[in-house]
Amino acid sequence: MRMAFVKLDCGLLDSTLWTDRNPRDIFITALLMAVPFEVREPEPQIEVRTLELTGFKVRPGWYGFVAAAGSGIVRRSGMEMEAGLDALEKLGSPDPESRTPDHDGRRLVRVNDGFIVLNYIKYREKDSSTAARSRRYRENKLIRKSRAEGTPDMPKQPPASEWHVAHGVELPEAWRSKLALNVVKTWLDYKAEKKQAYGRVALGVALGAWAEEYTVEEFSRAVRFSIANGYGGVVRPKEDLKEAGEYLPNNG
Repeated sequence: MRMAFVKLDCGLLDSTLWTDRNPRDIFITALLMAVPFEVREPEPQIEVRTLELTGFKVRPGWYGFVAAAGSGIVRRSGMEMEAGLDALEKLGSPDPESRTPDHDGRRLVRVNDGFIVLNYIKYREKDSSTAARSRRYRENKLIRKSRAEGTPDMPKQPPASEWHVAHGVELPEAWRSKLALNVVKTWLDYKAEKKQAYGRVALGVALGAWAEEYTVEEFSRAVRFSIANGYGGVVRPKEDLKEAGEYLPNNG
């Protein structure tokens, strides 16, 4: 399984965040939980403790996304719940003393389905080679989108709705087959029955993670196994883990 990575900027030592222990620990925990994600339309910020909107919106672009509730981030940090929620509120508030004026100094904001790390991509791309790879990826993505939508020099083609899953989210390119579409929709129907349906952002993140970890055939077996056992997440069957040498039998 390939894991996302993030670099810590040494400038963090000189930031207003470094001397504020609780927000610092929560922020670093969120960085380690985040994966790169593209926001395609403005995402409104939600209060940490309620469902009220703050009035701030995350602009379209690339960020880090944490598919977890605030309580989940706090638990992963090992901090007491109230102190952790206070830290999340501070990270999502303007910081006039921040060295980075982007987003008025906000660092981590709650949105639908999770939290967005606002400067995640900015610091991840500080290495020039990473920035070049990311730029080429985005350029190629724009080229593919342009070809699909048509240009003045070519007839416009219909959108690839054949691979639509839900909420405007489509299957990753490597997974575009009837089998993958049927398996994913089977899993989504199962989650909906358990009243654990995915939102748009969480679904996009989940599809990307599944496509990196599984082949379509492996994912099909994992979904059948998980549904049969009533699991809340997709779990590999023991047989697949044994073949990969990752299964340790319980001899207790």
